[in-house]
Formats: sequence, structure tokens, C-alpha cells
Amino acid sequence: MIKILVLLSLLSIGAYTQDQAANATQFLQASDAVLVLLNFQDGFMQGSMSSEGSGEQLQSHEGLAAEQQNNLNALINLVKAFNISSIVGVQNNETYGAVWQQIQQNLTDAQIITLSNAGEYAFNNAEFQNALTATGKKSIILAGLPADASLVYNSIIAQQQGYKVWAVLDSSPVYSQMAFWIALQNLNVAGINARTWLQVSNELLFGNPENVAQVNQIYGAFLPGTNITGVPIVPVEPSGNETAPANETAPANETTPTDGGNGGTEGGRRLRFIYGGRQ
Repeated sequence: MIKILVLLSLLSIGAYTQDQAANATQFLQASDAVLVLLNFQDGFMQGSMSSEGSGEQLQSHEGLAAEQQNNLNALINLVKAFNISSIVGVQNNETYGAVWQQIQQNLTDAQIITLSNAGEYAFNNAEFQNALTATGKKSIILAGLPADASLVYNSIIAQQQGYKVWAVLDSSPVYSQMAFWIALQNLNVAGINARTWLQVSNELLFGNPENVAQVNQIYGAFLPGTNITGVPIVPVEPSGNETAPANETAPANETTPTDGGNGGTEGGRRLRFIYGGRQ
């Protein structure tokens, strides 16, 4: 997860136009957002692998890498915590299979739109467009399967239609490591906000800091040992004379963070936030 966060941060330094740079720096607002999930059907999963390209071949949805399942479930719970509505776009289920069970069970209010033509991109579909327009939202939290096709092309089309897009890469499976890099590069060149679900949570908290308790619960469920604190603290090397305050004493199995102070071990990680900006 940390590798992906660092990678996205580095690539975001690429050359943008002024309009693209302005779009990339705007925080996601829950009040203007809608979650769009595309092609999360059993038939799409043959041969898919996780976003980090672990090489583990996946023969079915049930065999999906634990990380990828975890990320999608975290994203679903996140939008529910912020009362963000959802639209699910699918291909013909006779060919591509049923919508994933966790989507059906946890997004019971989501609109499910079946695209009429095989291979059609959702944002070019009239019924899908009508459903999206009816929400009145202009900020799209988008995850799609596979990332290098469904996620990338729909993100570009949506941006051309005037929407602001947050493409959630770590919740969008790919079929190979090469496909992941291509997807990330295409989003970067297009000036689209490539994100992880963790970054999405951070941005949503910027506008809704009162939801920190709910987000903490999601972190506890999907990033075990992690929590959020509202007070930014910069880790410093002890000189040998200080003693840690009682409420900051590290668990016995925790080590000094190696990611710039933003995380730690599975036994007791703590993420520091400054209302939307990860420290």
C-alpha cells in the first residue's frame, strides 16, 4: 500500500496544463460525489491479478487476491459512511456473470445499469448517463474492472463530459503488472486524479472531519492496527533524555516507522492527518 501511495505522489509531479493542475488539487467533497463501479462481475475475473502485480493468477472472483477484495470492500464502506450514492454499470450477465456478492449485499440502494451493447463504455450509454445526471453530482469516485480498459477509458470520457474524476486504482483489478503501469500512466497523462481508497478517505475527511470516528472504524476493519489522530505530530529521534507520554507509548511489537512517520507496523500503525492532508 505504501509503495502505491509513494508512486502516485511521484507521478503527480508530471507535466499538467493549468486546468489539469487545478483539477488535481481540488479536494473531493462528499456532498458532490457519486460512486461508480463498472464491470465487477464474476466473468471478468479469469486471469486477473492485484493492482500491485503480485503475479498470482486468479481463476475466479472467489480467488481474487485478498488485498484487492479488501480494498474494494473498504471503498464501499467508505462511501456508505459519507452517505454517497452509487451506480453500478454491468455488461450482459448471461455472458459475464453476476455482480459481485459484496456489492449486491452492501450497496443495496445502488442503481444497477445493464449496458445494452457488448464492450460499451458506461459513460457513452444513454441510460447510464440519465441515472448519473439524476444524481446532480459532478464528482465521480470510479473503480472498474479491468483498470487499464474500463477504469481508464471511462475516466477519460467522464472528464471530457465535464465531470471531475477520482480513479481508484487499488480497487480496480488488472490482468498483468504491465497493465497496471499502463493504466497509471494513461491516467497521469490525462490529468485524472489517480487515487487509492486511503487517499479518497483522506480527501473526504477534509470536508467532513466530523466523520473521523466512522472512518476510524473502517481503518480498523480494513487496515488492522491503524487509526487516525487529528493532531499532527512529527516523529523525532529521541536524544535519550525524553520519555514518551503515557498515551503515546508504542506497543511492544511496534518499531520506528520507515515511511516518513506516516505508518508503522501492523501491530500499532497510526496515520496522522491535517484535515485532508496526510502528514
